[in-house]
Amino acid sequence: MARQQPSKDKTPPGGPPEKTLYSVGEVVKLAGISRQVLHNYTVLGLLKPAERTPTNRRYYDDSALRRIELIRRQLKSGYTLQSLRELFPWEE
Repeated sequence: MARQQPSKDKTPPGGPPEKTLYSVGEVVKLAGISRQVLHNYTVLGLLKPAERTPTNRRYYDDSALRRIELIRRQLKSGYTLQSLRELFPWEE
């Protein structure tokens, strides 16, 4: 009989699932963008980090990756960054 591998899920029983956070380096690799593009999206208000450390390191979550994909699709469709900023303001 095959031995079962332990679960890698760190969620306590009955608790909410843990949020996966990605460093800037991980985000640029996963999204296929440069650090400068990520910085520009953040400065323009199109994207916000999920967390910042006391040393100001930025970490992004899966929703940020989905938002980057949305931004890239809209840019390919002819929208400008400014028009996207007006259409999709960051909701607090």
